[in-house]
Amino acid sequence: MDTFVGKMLAVTWQAPWLIPYESDLHWMILFAGLFLLIPFYFVSWWSEFLVSKKILADTGISKNNIKIKVRNANLITYSLLAFWPIGWYVVGYV
Repeated sequence: MDTFVGKMLAVTWQAPWLIPYESDLHWMILFAGLFLLIPFYFVSWWSEFLVSKKILADTGISKNNIKIKVRNANLITYSLLAFWPIGWYVVGYV
């Protein structure tokens, strides 16, 4: 845990339950949150696609088109979710 690579591995593997390294928590919380956005994105995309597909079944919109639209909407929202803590960290660092 003394190297940068070791700390990054710890943050990604321990993202839901960070061990408190008091001197590094300012960046560990940021990277753990960003790392957790990845699985949350895919679960959100999948679940919203299933619901949208069921709701829009009678409209004639293709499944592929629904999947693309839901993916794009999630890319926008999760990009905004990622930019907020990055901006917060940059402003706090400067």
